[in-house]
Amino acid sequence: MASRSPAMMEYFKPLMSWLEEQNKGRQIGWE
Repeated sequence: MASRSPAMMEYFKPLMSWLEEQNKGRQIGWE
């Protein structure tokens, strides 16, 4: 699973951005 094709990266970009947005509000509760 080491194939980093541009298509896959483009596919996951929105997902990663969404996850980052979701985690922004949770960091406070992790401390």
